[in-house]
Amino acid sequence: MSRKIYPLTGTPGYFDSNELRFSEPGFVRVSSIPRARTAENRGFTRVRAFSSHPRKMPQSDSISTRNAAHLGGTEEFDAIVAGNRVFFRCHWKLNGQPKAVEDPDDNRSLQPPCRTLDLVLVAISVMPQYGKGASSLSSSAGDDNRGLGGFLWGPHDAVDSAARRFVRAAVDRNIAQYASSITAVKLLLPTVDGYALRNDLVQRRLLTCDLVEEAADFTSTEKEIHAFDFEEGTRVIPRALDGAVGAMLQKQLPSMQLQLVEYTLSLLEAEVTGRLSFPWISHSPLPKFRLAVVEARPNEMVAATAGMGMYRAARALGIDLIILERDHEWARKLAAEGGGVEFVPCDLTQDDGLPDRIVEALSHSRQPVDGITTFNDYYTHVTALVAEKMGLPTNPSQSIHLCRDKAKMRQAVCPDTQVLSVQGLADLRQKLSGLKTPLQYPLIVKPAIGCASEGVTRVSSEADLFMAVDRIEQKFPGTSSLLEPYASGPEVDVNLVFLDGKLIWGEVVDDFPTSAEVDEIADSNASGVPNRGAGPQTPSSSISFAETSDILPSILPSDEVDLLKRDLAEKLKRLGIRNGIFHLEARVENSKARFALTDRGVEVVPREDSTSTGNEPDPSVFLIEINARIPGHQESYSVEYTYGIDYYALQLLAALVPPGEGESAHDVVKTHIRALSRPLQPSSQFPTHIVFSAATRGGTFLGTDALPASLARWITNSKVYKNVGDVIGNPSVEGKWPFLAYFGVTGSVTVTALWPPRRSVHVVRQQLRRFSNKFELYANAPIPANKRRFVPDSGFYPKGFSVASINAGINSTKRTRPDLTMVKSDVPSCGAAVFTRNKFPAASVTVSRKHLSATKGNGLRGVIANAGCANLFTGQAGLDDAAAMMNTANELLVSQSSATVAVGETPPSVIVMHTGKGGERLPMDKVLQSIRHLPERMGNSHQHWLGAAEAICTTDTFPKLASRQFELPSNPGIVYSMAGITKGAGMIHPNMATTLGIICTDAPILASDLQALLADATDKTYNCISIEGDTSTNDMVAIFANGAAGGKTIGQDAERSTEAAAPDDFRAFKQALDELMTEMAKLVVRDAEGATKFITIRVRGAWSPARARRVAGAVARSVLVKTGVTAGDLKNWGGTVLAAVGSSLLDVPGPRDHELGDGPDPEALRVDESRAIVPERVSLSVLPVGRLADTERPVVVLRRGMPMDVDASAARALLEHEDIEALIDMDDVDLDDEKDGMTSHKQKYEAVYWTSNLTQDFVAVNGG
Repeated sequence: MSRKIYPLTGTPGYFDSNELRFSEPGFVRVSSIPRARTAENRGFTRVRAFSSHPRKMPQSDSISTRNAAHLGGTEEFDAIVAGNRVFFRCHWKLNGQPKAVEDPDDNRSLQPPCRTLDLVLVAISVMPQYGKGASSLSSSAGDDNRGLGGFLWGPHDAVDSAARRFVRAAVDRNIAQYASSITAVKLLLPTVDGYALRNDLVQRRLLTCDLVEEAADFTSTEKEIHAFDFEEGTRVIPRALDGAVGAMLQKQLPSMQLQLVEYTLSLLEAEVTGRLSFPWISHSPLPKFRLAVVEARPNEMVAATAGMGMYRAARALGIDLIILERDHEWARKLAAEGGGVEFVPCDLTQDDGLPDRIVEALSHSRQPVDGITTFNDYYTHVTALVAEKMGLPTNPSQSIHLCRDKAKMRQAVCPDTQVLSVQGLADLRQKLSGLKTPLQYPLIVKPAIGCASEGVTRVSSEADLFMAVDRIEQKFPGTSSLLEPYASGPEVDVNLVFLDGKLIWGEVVDDFPTSAEVDEIADSNASGVPNRGAGPQTPSSSISFAETSDILPSILPSDEVDLLKRDLAEKLKRLGIRNGIFHLEARVENSKARFALTDRGVEVVPREDSTSTGNEPDPSVFLIEINARIPGHQESYSVEYTYGIDYYALQLLAALVPPGEGESAHDVVKTHIRALSRPLQPSSQFPTHIVFSAATRGGTFLGTDALPASLARWITNSKVYKNVGDVIGNPSVEGKWPFLAYFGVTGSVTVTALWPPRRSVHVVRQQLRRFSNKFELYANAPIPANKRRFVPDSGFYPKGFSVASINAGINSTKRTRPDLTMVKSDVPSCGAAVFTRNKFPAASVTVSRKHLSATKGNGLRGVIANAGCANLFTGQAGLDDAAAMMNTANELLVSQSSATVAVGETPPSVIVMHTGKGGERLPMDKVLQSIRHLPERMGNSHQHWLGAAEAICTTDTFPKLASRQFELPSNPGIVYSMAGITKGAGMIHPNMATTLGIICTDAPILASDLQALLADATDKTYNCISIEGDTSTNDMVAIFANGAAGGKTIGQDAERSTEAAAPDDFRAFKQALDELMTEMAKLVVRDAEGATKFITIRVRGAWSPARARRVAGAVARSVLVKTGVTAGDLKNWGGTVLAAVGSSLLDVPGPRDHELGDGPDPEALRVDESRAIVPERVSLSVLPVGRLADTERPVVVLRRGMPMDVDASAARALLEHEDIEALIDMDDVDLDDEKDGMTSHKQKYEAVYWTSNLTQDFVAVNGG
C-alpha cells in the first residue's frame, strides 16, 4: 500500500486518524492505539468527501448512547465567537467507568480515579457580526442565561471556572482559524474525594498522546477535590464544567462527520485508561516542605534545560526550594521572582570545610529546612554529610561515598572483579613490577572519581596504558586512576527507585556503542566477540567513550532485563541504600543478544550462536558505575516521555523520606512516591531514542543549521549545548568529549502506524545522524575571550533571502572554517555597490563594477564571495575566473528560480567578491564544484548568516554580523529587517569602501535611491575608519533590497525625488541603514590587526562639516597618534593629537571618485583654507568609554589653547581602558563675528572617526 500523502481537499481519501491527514483516495484509517503498532493490523472505514461549508446537521447526527450507563444529549445555541455570530449544536456524552487494568507489580486491578465527559461543539454556521450590539445567546431551552451558550459565553458567575475558559478558548481558536469546525473536548470528572498528587499531572501524563492538541489541569495540590455526583441527572454539562479536574482538547480533524470524531474520542478514552489508571488523587495533601538543593544552577553546558525539570517538579508538587549556590545574579533573580524559591549564598569550593559552610548557610534560611539534595555528582557525598549533621533524611554518607569512588565501590560489591588503583605513573610502574601475572588487554582506564565519561580510555598495550594514566594525572590532579577489565556484551543504563529498602520501580536503557567501540561491530563474529586485531586504526587512547545514543525501553531478552534489575538492586542494598533514585551503568556478559550493523544502523539483535546447547555460560552483570542521583536530563526527560515517570519529582520527594519508619507526614510522601512511580500502561508506552552529537576535535564553535521541519516534528526535546564562539578543547588531549547537542525522538501513534515502534525511532535517528554532521562547523582558531561579546547569538534576518557557506579549500587544505559563501534573494532584487578607489583593483572589483553598471542595479539576485585568495594581479585569467564564478552561481539561481523571466526583463544576476592573499589564481576546480553544493545548504537562520560572515574572514579574529528591524510610516504594521556581514582587520583606510560588506533588506525601495543612500551611509561610516592607512585593492560594499516583506515601494509614485515625495519613509530607511553600517564599520576597527584599543576621534564646534571631517580624519590617520596611545603617556599622546589637528588643513583633498551615482556634494566637502585654525580656541579632553566609564572623569589635556596639569595616575588608569575617546573642541563657530560684512554663522558641526592603536603584534601579523 502506498504511503504517499496528498494535500487536504474535498477529495475522498484514506484518512489516517493518527496522522490526522489524508493519505490516499478511498478510505479512512481507523486503527486503534494497540493495533496501530503493527502494519498488518489496520482497519479501514469508507467515508465520503467532506465539505468545508457549514451545514445544518440533522438531529440523528448526535452522539449515540451506547448503554444505559452512558448519559448523553444534544443542545443548540448561538453565540458571538471571534467576532462572528456562530450557531452551534453541542453533543455530549458521559462515559462509563473505565475498565480496570492489572497492576503487574501488585497483582491487583487499578482504575482511574475519574470518569470522562465528551463535549463536542459543532459550528453549524458562521456569520460575521456587524455592529456593537449585544449578543443574543439563545438556546434550545429558550433561556438566554441558563442555556449552554449563556453558560459558556454569557455573563459569568463570580467564579468563571478554568474548564469553561478552556472550552471557550478552544472554540474561539478553532473558529478564528478554521471558520467552520468541530471542537471536541474530553473532561475529567473525579470519582473520589482527595488531592491531586501534582498540579500538572494530566499534562505530564499526556505528553506523548498525539490525539491531543492540548491538555490542562484545573486543580492544585492544596485544593480539595470533591467527587462528581454522577447520580444527579440535571445540568450535567454546567456541573461538569465547574467540577472537572482536567481536560483534553482533541486535535482538529479535517472532516465535518461526527462518526469520525466519536471514533477518535473512543481512542482517546483508551488513552485516558492507559495513562491515568493509578491513584493520582490522594486522600491527604502533601504537607508544605522546604527542600535545600546544593548547586542548583544547571551545568553551563546544559543551561536552562537540565534545571527546568527540577524547578517544574517543585512547583507542581508545591515544594519550596532553597538554592544553595555561589553569589550569582541568576540565583538572586530567580528568588526575586518568587514561586517558592529562596536563595542562600554559600561558597561551594570543594574542600573539607564545605559541609560546615553549608550548615552555616542554611542556618540563615527564613524557615526550617525539611531536607537536602543535589543533582550534581560532585556534591552527593557532601550533601549526605550535611543531612547527617542536621538530622535530615538521607542514605548513609559512607554508602554515597562508595558510589562516588569507583575503586572502593568495586571492593564493596564486586570483590571478584580484578581492578588496580594507581596514583600516577610512579605508582603504576611500582605496582606493575609487583604483579604475579601480567595485565590482560584491553583494559579500561578512568579516574576513580569522575562523571560524564571524562578521562575514560580503552587501552590495548602498555604504551597506551602509560599514556592514559599520565593524562589523568595531568588533567585530574589528586584523582587516582582505576584499571579494570574491558567487559564485552551489550551496555545498558539501569535506573532504580528505592523506597524503604525495596525496589519499587526499575527500567533498562540500551546504551549504544561509543565511537571507541563502534568500529569493532563490523568486525565482530557471529558470537559478538570483537576481533581484537581488527580494531580501529586510530590510537585507542584518542577514541571517545562519550555516549552516541540510547534507546528505551531495552529490547534485551526479558530474563536479562529482570537479571539486571534484580542483581543491581541487591548491590545497592549491600551498600546500605534505603531511599532514592539511582542511575547505574552495566554490561551483560554472555548475553543472548549483541549490537550489530543492520539495515537501520546499529541495533540489538539475537546472537546467532545463542541456541541452547547446555554448555553456554549464564548471562551475568558487570557493574560499571553507580550514580547516587537520577540520570542526566536527556535520559530523565526521555523516561517521562516513554513511561510517564518524572525522576525529578521522585528525587525531590525521596529527599524528604527518613531511612526508618516515618511519621504521618512522611507516610504521605511515601504514598506520593509509590503513586508517581507507576508507569503508563504498555499500550501507551512508545520508545524514545536519545541521539547525541559529540565534539570530535577542538576549535571555536560556529553554530549549526536549524532543525529541518521534517525532523523537528518527531523531536520531543533537544538542546544545542554550545554557544557561538565557545572554545572547545582538543578531546584527544583534554580527555573530555563534550556534547554539542542532543535530540530526544519519541515514537507515537502517528509514527508507529508506519513502522514498528523501535524501528520508527531508528528512521528518525538516521536522518539526525546526517543532520548532526553540520555540528562540525567549528574552526581551529579560537575567538579571543575579549572579542566574543561582539559575536551576536541571534538576529533579525530579511525575508526572501538565504545564505550558504562551505569550505572549498581555497587557501589551504588545513583551513577548517568556511571560505566560500553565497547570499541570494529568492526573487530578483534591486542593488547598489561602492568600490575601492585604488587604481589597481582586483578582478572582482572590475567585473562587478562593470556588471552593476550594465544592470543599473536592477534584477540582481545576490553575491558570491570567497576568502583565501584576492585574485589580484592575475591578468585576464583572473578576470575570466571571476566571471566564471559569477556565471556558475547565476546558472544555479536561474535554474532554481520559481519566477518566470519575461521577454526583455533583466535576467537574475550576481556580483562577485574576493579577499585574501594576492598574486595567486583561484583553484577554480574546487571553487566551481563547491559553488554547485551551496544551494543544498541554503537557509535564513542565524547560523547561516554567521557562517557567511565567517566565510569572508581572512586575518579577522571573529565573524562580523549585524542586523536591525525597522518600520516605514507608509506601510504600518509591517516590520522590515536588515542584516549585514563584513570583514576587515587590515588595509583599512577611508576611500569610499574600505572592506568587504554585504547588506540585505526585505524593504521595498528603488535601485537609484539605494545607490544614493549607500554612498551617503558609507561616507559616514566606512569612510570614517582607519587602521594603518592602506587602501585595499578588493574593497567593496553591496546592498540588496527585494521588498519581500511587502508594502508600498518608497517613493514609487514620485514625480520628483523620492526623498521629497516620501520624506518619512526615506528618513526611516536611511536611519536604519546608517545605524547598521555604523555598527559594521566599528566591528572592523575592533578587530584591527594586533590592536588593543578602540579610539573614537570626535571633533565638534567646527565651522563646517568639511573642517570637522578633515580634522578628525587627520588625527585618526596619524601614525604617531596610533602608536602614542600604546606607549601610555597621555600628555605626550595629547601632543601628537594636537599636532595632527594643526596640520589637518595643509593637504588639499583630491576629487571624489564615486561609482554609479554621486555621493555628497563636492562643494560641501571643500575646505575654506582662508579660515585658519585658532590654537587659542582649541580644547582637548580624553575620556573613557564602556562599562567602567561612569566611575571615571575625563582628563582635560588642553583647554582653549592652554595646557593643563594632568594627574599621572588618572592618566594611566584612563589609558588602560579598551575604549577611549579624544574629544577635540574647535570652538571656531563665532569667527565670522570678527569679519566685517559677513553673516554670523552660529551652527556647530561635528564629525566622528574611529581608529585603533598600532602595536608590535601588528608588525608580527604583517610579516615583521
